[in-house]
Amino acid sequence: MLPAIVMTIGLFSCVKKIDNTVSGNNVYFPLEIGRYVTYQVDSIVYDDFTCTTRESEYQMRYTIADTFRDDQDRLSYRIEVRRRIADTSEWQPFKVVLATKNPASIEMVEQNYRFIKLVFPVKNGVTWKGNTYIPAGDPDNMNFVGWDYLYSKVEESYFNGLATFDNTVTVSQADEGVNYNDADSSSLIYSDRTYSQEVYAYNVGLVFREVTRWERQPEKCRKGYTTLMRAIDHN
Repeated sequence: MLPAIVMTIGLFSCVKKIDNTVSGNNVYFPLEIGRYVTYQVDSIVYDDFTCTTRESEYQMRYTIADTFRDDQDRLSYRIEVRRRIADTSEWQPFKVVLATKNPASIEMVEQNYRFIKLVFPVKNGVTWKGNTYIPAGDPDNMNFVGWDYLYSKVEESYFNGLATFDNTVTVSQADEGVNYNDADSSSLIYSDRTYSQEVYAYNVGLVFREVTRWERQPEKCRKGYTTLMRAIDHN
């Protein structure tokens, strides 16, 4: 399986600019010890060896557990991720995610990859290279090369299929592929698909994530995955 998967005119303009950047805009990714968001996760894995599709459902909870200073002396947050098969099961430790708040961005380290999840100010049409910290020279990282993150639908309501959030921002990260619309109509052509999108809600954080990455060689079956994360509970 492929590696699956953060400004005012006047005498006090400088003070207001800092407040908007650090304390205002990052309400789409609030960082405070004790906060959590629970997700319903739907996973599809395409197996090119058996030519089968495996589907699974489970829940994950991201909880901000502690703070620390990183190697650049920046305030960072330790986010503990727990997983369970159903809402009647016990939560089990799954992984740890790190988040760092900068004056102009939010960075997240997940599965040893550092992403620039959000930049400030949050405005429609703003773009940035969210995967700039991922070494492009490593063949294992080719899936992340060239992604242009884009803000859209700022402050719009969003329904993630399970819950509605009044004030959100959509971050489009990747939307590309070859022959993917006709991937199953012919076994003689190469096809692939890379798609990634996240939605963040005001004073909640991430409420939706879709990541799709698969490819199909001629006369072979698909290999890759699709993962959906939808927020169902938070504090």
